[in-house]
Amino acid sequence: MRKPNKLPGEVISEEYSLEYGKDKMEMHVGAVQAGERALIIDDLVATGGTLSAAIRLLGSSILYKNVKSLLVFHLYAT
Repeated sequence: MRKPNKLPGEVISEEYSLEYGKDKMEMHVGAVQAGERALIIDDLVATGGTLSAAIRLLGSSILYKNVKSLLVFHLYAT
């Protein structure tokens, strides 16, 4: 999965909201096959928009009807 116009070939896309606008996430058609697992890693979850779009992209595939997520937060006190 990447930001728009970074992947060659046929892609599917999902738009999501940012704090001050919108963006889009793209994934190759057929990138995940039946029986495979997918792990989504995001470096920062602020609004959850990127993570939500990634989950929707996987869920939009006929092969993925049961998509789950796990979030781990480690906040440092300064």
